[in-house]
Amino acid sequence: MIRKKPLVSVSEDRLGLDDLAKHLGFTLKNIDAETGFIIGVSGRWGSGKTSLLNMAFEQVEILQKYPVAKININPWSIPPDEDLVQFFLSEFSRQLKEQAELIGSQMEGAVSELAGAAESLGRFARRLTPLAKLAKVAADFDVPLANLVAGSIDGVAAIGMDESFSKGKERIEGALSKLLAKVYVVIDDLDRVEPSRVAQILMTVRAIADFPNVTYILLYERASICHSIEQSLDVESGADFLEKVVQFEISLPEPESFTLRRLFRERLAQRMGELDIDIIPSEKLVLGQVIEHWGGRYLTNPRRVEQVVDNVAFLVTNKQARVFLPDAVFISILKVGSKNFYSWVEEYLIGFSSIAISGAMLARGERKKIAERFREICELEGWDTTYERIVIDDFLPGIQSSFSQDEPEKAFFNRHVEIPAAGKLRRIGSPDHYRLYFSGGFASDAPSDRFLSQVINSLETSSQFTTLLSELNSMAQTRSFEAALNRIWRGRIESLPDSAGPVAMGVFSDLADQMAVLGGFDDLFDEPTVWSESRYFLERVKPASIKVKDVRSLFLKGKAIGWLIALVRSETFAHGLYGSQSEQKSKWILSEEQLLAALSSINRRLKNMPFKEFLLIPRMNHALFAWVQGGFAEEAQDYIRRKTRSNRAFLDFVAGFDTGGSVTSRVIRPDGCRDIFEFRDFFKRMQKLAANPEFKEEAQPLLSKFQPNL
Repeated sequence: MIRKKPLVSVSEDRLGLDDLAKHLGFTLKNIDAETGFIIGVSGRWGSGKTSLLNMAFEQVEILQKYPVAKININPWSIPPDEDLVQFFLSEFSRQLKEQAELIGSQMEGAVSELAGAAESLGRFARRLTPLAKLAKVAADFDVPLANLVAGSIDGVAAIGMDESFSKGKERIEGALSKLLAKVYVVIDDLDRVEPSRVAQILMTVRAIADFPNVTYILLYERASICHSIEQSLDVESGADFLEKVVQFEISLPEPESFTLRRLFRERLAQRMGELDIDIIPSEKLVLGQVIEHWGGRYLTNPRRVEQVVDNVAFLVTNKQARVFLPDAVFISILKVGSKNFYSWVEEYLIGFSSIAISGAMLARGERKKIAERFREICELEGWDTTYERIVIDDFLPGIQSSFSQDEPEKAFFNRHVEIPAAGKLRRIGSPDHYRLYFSGGFASDAPSDRFLSQVINSLETSSQFTTLLSELNSMAQTRSFEAALNRIWRGRIESLPDSAGPVAMGVFSDLADQMAVLGGFDDLFDEPTVWSESRYFLERVKPASIKVKDVRSLFLKGKAIGWLIALVRSETFAHGLYGSQSEQKSKWILSEEQLLAALSSINRRLKNMPFKEFLLIPRMNHALFAWVQGGFAEEAQDYIRRKTRSNRAFLDFVAGFDTGGSVTSRVIRPDGCRDIFEFRDFFKRMQKLAANPEFKEEAQPLLSKFQPNL
C-alpha cells in the first residue's frame, strides 16, 4: 500500500482548493521578483500544502505556456555539518542544469540562459569560503542575528568575505536577470526538521534571497516554525523573526469536516474497488455510523484520510481472514488519530480475550487500571465517560454503561456477554480475531478460520478426522492443529457435532504419537503438547458414549501407546485411584467402568510386550509409572526384572529411563523408582559395568544419571 501522492491538478481537487490554487498561480506568475522574493505557505501538517502548490504551478504553466523552472530543496537531505549557503547554491546549480533542456524545448533561448546561470552558480558555490552556520558567523563578527537576517548575501560579504565573493554574486545576478522565466525554489516540510536547522535554513534563504527572477516558496506550519525559532535562537517572538524573512504568506484554510468525511468515503470506495472487495449489506449501516462519529473526530486533514485508507486496505486484504470492514475503519481511524485510545483498545481486548478463552478472572487491580486509563483518555479528549462506554460497546465486548462512578472497573470485562456473533462476522470484539486488527494477521502457527472450521467439521466421522490429522506433515501444521484444539475446547464446544468425543478418542488412540513427533513439547509437564491439549479437549466433549468393550479394545490395540498411557495415568489421578485426592467428576474423561477397562488393557498389553518395543514407547518412564499407579506394581517390577537380565538390555533400559531432572539433564533418584526397582541394586550393577572394559564406554555416562537422595 503506497500512500497517494499530493495532487498535481485542480481537476483532482476534492477539498475546495481550486480557486485558491488559481489565485496563487496567478500571483506566482506575476509577482515582481527582480530582486528575489520569499513566499510562505502555512498550513497544518497534512492539510494539503504540497497539493495546493502543485495545482498553483499547473496554473503558472497554463499562463506562461511552458513548464515551470522549479528547484526542490529537501531540508531532510541536507547533511548535518554541511555549509548551508554552499549547499543551496550547489543544489540550485545542479537542478537548474536539469531544468534547462525541459524548458528550452518549449521556450527558445532558455537552454543557454538557464545553463549559463547554472554554471555561474556552480562556480560561485565551489569558490565560496565556507560560511559554516550563519548563526556562528554572526557571533564571530559580533553582528546581531536580526541584522544578519534583515540583510542579504551582500551583508555576509561585508563582514569578512573577500572581493571575489561580490564579483561572483554579480556574475550570478547577471546570468539570472537574462532569464525570461522565473525560477521557483521550493522548500517543503520546513517544520519537520530540528529547530536549530529551521533557523539556519531561514537565515540562509534570506541571505541569498535577492537573486533576480528567483522566488522562494517555503511550506510550513506557522506555529511550529515560530516555536522552533524561539527555541533555537532564544528570541521572544518567532513570528516577528519569520516576518523578517517571509515577504508574503498564504494560509491554507481548514478543510470542512464534512468535506474530509466525503473525501474518505470516496477514497475508501475507490480502494475497495481496486482491491476487488465488496462491501456487504451488514457492513454498510455500521460503516456509515463509524465514518460520521469517529471520522468526524479524527479525520482532520487530507493526509489522515489517506493514512486511514491505507491502513484499512492493509487489514482487509489479509488472506487468513476477511475482517469486518467497519471495525477495520474504526481501529484505523484510532491508530492515526488517537494513539492513546488505540493502545487502550488493544490492551482491553488482550485482557478480554484471556478471560473469554481461558475462563480466567482478571485481577481487580488490572480492571481498575483499565478503567482509570479510560477515564484519563476521556478527560484528555473532552469526552463524557458514560457516553463513550455506550459508543464503544458497539465494538468492544463486555462493556456496560450502567455502573456508578464509585466502581467504574465493573463496567469492563463482563464475562456474561455473548460473543458468538462477533466471531461469526470476525469482528474486532471476537477473541479469535481481534489480533487481525492490530497485527494484520495471526501468529505463524495460529489456526485460520478456515482451518478451525475444517477441524470442527472433520469430527463428524472417524474417517474425516483421520484424513485431516494424517495430512499434518510439518511442525507448523501440527502446532496450528494444537492451537485449533485449544481454541475449540476453550470457546467453541457448542459448535461441535455430537460425535466429536467418540471420534476424537478413537482417532487420537491411533495417531497422537505420530503427531507428537512433529508438534510442540511442554517441558513443564514433560509431555508433547498434543497429548495435553487432546486431553483438555476430551475433558469437555466426553467420550461417554463409547462402550466399555470398545474402550478395552482401544487401549489394547491403539497404535498411539504413549498417548494412551498418558491418558490412563492422568485419569488414575483424576479418579483418586492414586494420589491424595480426586478431581470432580466433571473433570473426568473416562467413567469409572471405562477407566477400569482401560487399566486392565494397558496391564495386559505391557505385560506381553516385547522389550525392544517397550523401550520405544514415547516417554517410557511414564508407562512404568502408569502401570504401577494403576494398581499393577508387581507386574511392572516382575517385567523389568525379567527383561533386564542381560547387560545389553539393562544398559538400554537405563538409557531410556529417568525419574525427572532438567530438560537437558535427566536423572534417576531412589524416591522416584522404588516402586519399580531397587535403586541400590541398579546403581551397584552400573558401577560394575562402568569398570568393565567391554561396557565402560557406554556405562560411565549412564552412571552419572544415578543421583542418591540428599
